[in-house]
Amino acid sequence: MSYKLEKPYTDAQRADFVVVHNHQNGRKIEETATALYALEAYELLEGDIVVDNTAAYEAAQLGLAKEAKYKEANEGARAYLESGEALFAVEPYEDAQVLSLGDGVGSDGTTLTPALSQGEGDLPDGATSPPAQGDGAIYHIEATDGNIGKLTAYALGFITGQLGAEDVVYWNTKEDETIALTQTKLSEVLMGLGQVQAQVWNAKFPAYLAQIEAAATAEAVRAIEIDYSQPAPVDFQWIGTDSSQDSAEDAAE
Repeated sequence: MSYKLEKPYTDAQRADFVVVHNHQNGRKIEETATALYALEAYELLEGDIVVDNTAAYEAAQLGLAKEAKYKEANEGARAYLESGEALFAVEPYEDAQVLSLGDGVGSDGTTLTPALSQGEGDLPDGATSPPAQGDGAIYHIEATDGNIGKLTAYALGFITGQLGAEDVVYWNTKEDETIALTQTKLSEVLMGLGQVQAQVWNAKFPAYLAQIEAAATAEAVRAIEIDYSQPAPVDFQWIGTDSSQDSAEDAAE
């Protein structure tokens, strides 16, 4: 409700009124020729008449809340993908090997000579025998734009002939294990990383947008928790293509 201090009043009375109603309680202060008013956020002053403007105020607050939550959903998706927590699981054993620094001998007894290496050009000095094929170990690669860009550059090396069909490239996994990727496995990894990103942009992000759009009050919007580490709702499971991922990400920008 509004409060009014009628004129005439002293400077001290005016100051006390402002402190109590504005500084301490957040009401907006407006002055007319006859009085000083302290108004709630949903109230308007027309001359010396206080008007209840609740519907318009709540609509404006809802719009502001949705705008802020849209931004949070967009920035949250990007932050999640760059955090290193959005992962693609890879089993490297059938046509690639897990390496650690050692004597340079692979599981088949041959010496492994990498064609390219992640990082600043340092190559592993050698490799001990990797885990046996089919032992069930799973490694993970982070679906960041940087990783996808680097791995794509390596894939282009195979396409342009800079790398031969029998060459491998090294990559360090989330578990800090170095794996050797063949051309086939590299293609599989790139496709998997694209699907991880698509699950964010084409399933989880639209699901949050739908929740925001459906919210009827600012309080309901602010209560929506944006957490991309959670699974997407069933109705928003991504089943599209890499091109649809690109279009969704472009629309979010």
